[in-house]
Amino acid sequence: MNAMTTGKNGEFRYQGMTIGWRLGVGNLKNDLMFIGPDDMAEFSSAREDGALVCVWRGSRECGEAFTVRAVWRGMESRLVGTIEYGGHSGELRVEEVHFPFVALPLTKASRVLTSDNQGGVHNDLWHRPAGVVAQAAFSSFQYCAVLEDGHGYYFDHRDPAWHTKEFLFEVSDTPKTVTYRGVHPVPLTEASRRAYRVPYENSVGRFEGGWYESMRIYRKWALEQSW
Repeated sequence: MNAMTTGKNGEFRYQGMTIGWRLGVGNLKNDLMFIGPDDMAEFSSAREDGALVCVWRGSRECGEAFTVRAVWRGMESRLVGTIEYGGHSGELRVEEVHFPFVALPLTKASRVLTSDNQGGVHNDLWHRPAGVVAQAAFSSFQYCAVLEDGHGYYFDHRDPAWHTKEFLFEVSDTPKTVTYRGVHPVPLTEASRRAYRVPYENSVGRFEGGWYESMRIYRKWALEQSW
């Protein structure tokens, strides 16, 4: 936690990652518009019981009273986060929560490890055109990673109830970046229009090794689940 550097807009750097969030807002018909920390009017943060609590307030799309609250806590080799919003009064509703939203420098060694079906590795990201590299619903496991030479970056969603969620990896050219998003659909209820909390923990972290070492981070938790 002490290695975290928070920017003015509330996105922060941790072990080489820039970490934030995005909300997909829309009218249930047309393409989503995404808002993030830069689109909020105010930001504040505080340390509470060993956790970093970040709060954003005020949005043109969601209302002056709209708030987004993310809480981050260090646990073993992971940084564990939760996110919620409230006070929504805009015409557009939040349809998706993208959390965590993580940007990393893209290198010639960068590869993406996904866990859909039996899992797979997407190689040679350096020469891929800008855009989506991999996107699918989580199936057998709820974790992914970006692999580098001798180390990597880990993402998981520790959801024992198996809510619907997706992973989304993208690459961009200027600058060379690979981005991870955990995509969480918001229930289409009146209560979740006003306020909603993603009901499980979401993790990021840096590890030494390759795909096997990344899998062992998730394995410890997975073996404790009833499924």
